[in-house]
Amino acid sequence: ISDMGSLSYPSWEIRKEDIDKEPKCYANTPQFGVVENGAARVAVKVTREAEHSTVTQLVSLASDSEYIKVENFVDWKSRRTMLKAVFPFSCFNSTASYDLGLGIIQRGNNSENLYEVPAQKWADITDKSGEFGVSILSDSKHGWDKFNDNTLRLTAIHTPKKNYRIDSMQSMMDLGKNIYSYAVFSHKGNVGSDTQLQAKMFTQPLTAVVFDKHQGKLGTSYSFGGGSSEAVIVRAIKLPHHNIDSGEIIVRFNEGSN
Repeated sequence: ISDMGSLSYPSWEIRKEDIDKEPKCYANTPQFGVVENGAARVAVKVTREAEHSTVTQLVSLASDSEYIKVENFVDWKSRRTMLKAVFPFSCFNSTASYDLGLGIIQRGNNSENLYEVPAQKWADITDKSGEFGVSILSDSKHGWDKFNDNTLRLTAIHTPKKNYRIDSMQSMMDLGKNIYSYAVFSHKGNVGSDTQLQAKMFTQPLTAVVFDKHQGKLGTSYSFGGGSSEAVIVRAIKLPHHNIDSGEIIVRFNEGSN
């Protein structure tokens, strides 16, 4: 999308007239190559050109995963532009659900006053029948828009026309190498705890650490606690600030679905 706006705060204020424009170009000259084809994971490398920029994607599906992962490696050289990933679905609804970190908000299609909106880890369109839907999980990009009933767009790169100050260089923002990922997760029924769980697994994957063999104190497995439902999301476990030697432990949690 061309970004020719001249707002006072160009890096975080986006004009609807720019959002509504026909795309300046599409990254629609893909070249495909299979880079993994094993029992644990399959992956396809997709390379595209968009004017002077290069977009390389690694699209993968793991045997133990419920979502399709898309890793993006972008060498961006296009000024006065905004790059959006477009997701057209087979589910239709005039509203979409957006993750707020500690809650969910529903918003309608783009309006004159609400068109580029925030979400933390995911956004979702659930079919108006309530039978199925699709969630897009995002590891680091948080700007979305929805211009019709079955399409979400995720803002990936934004290089505005102007600078906030002469020394701010916002017009050079996002130029060069960018690395980010998103994933596509489909679900039965309404959006809820399954999307929350998959988003957490996507954005906070387990990290393996190698140790020499030793006699551990906790045995081969250890659990600090458990929940009766996946709808309960544990947000933090910590000692109290007022007295870390009190033996108390603070657990913060919230409900992840309606």
